[in-house]
Amino acid sequence: NTQAELDAHNKSEHGGKAKTEIVLFKTRSTDQDHCFPIAKNVSDKSLYKITFKYKYLKADTTGAVTAATCLPKSIWDPDNTTKYDLSKTKLPNKGGWQTATMYVNTDIKGKGDTLALFITFGASEKTKIDLLFDNVIVEKIEAPYVFFDGRNGKDPIIVKGKAGEKIKKPANPTRFDGNFKGWFLDTECTKPFKTTTFAADTA
Repeated sequence: NTQAELDAHNKSEHGGKAKTEIVLFKTRSTDQDHCFPIAKNVSDKSLYKITFKYKYLKADTTGAVTAATCLPKSIWDPDNTTKYDLSKTKLPNKGGWQTATMYVNTDIKGKGDTLALFITFGASEKTKIDLLFDNVIVEKIEAPYVFFDGRNGKDPIIVKGKAGEKIKKPANPTRFDGNFKGWFLDTECTKPFKTTTFAADTA
């Protein structure tokens, strides 16, 4: 919300008196304290697969999770945390326990970093969310492999093989707002993926 909207709300609901908790609730929906650690001593420049179960108890909105790495004592400090926005995974509320999967390519800042999950959701002064997590499994994907992410709302595809074997690319992804132009090594799509066979350290 803009400051003008908050001022108008305060004027109509609270006689013009400032109500700090309204602003606080809105900002805390994406603050660092909505998180919990899930693994210790993760490796740098490595791919991890995270699988977990979740269940909504009461919710007026839907949530999402984002992965991050940081030192255990810095888990609530955004200046010492690497947050992987591309790992953000929406958690649809379909009732009962559900399973979600996300992938993280790590970029470690310090030795002994902890892999953590950050919970985000679209909160307001009138929305609430109670969310349970269970059976969190963190799996390191060992080389050789190629990680294909179509950025189209579907799960990425991991293609594994042995040194010397040809890399079989998945079917071209489709998306309603764009045309597929090939696989790239970077998110800016400036470095085409040209490797055709696996090496022992392909990752």
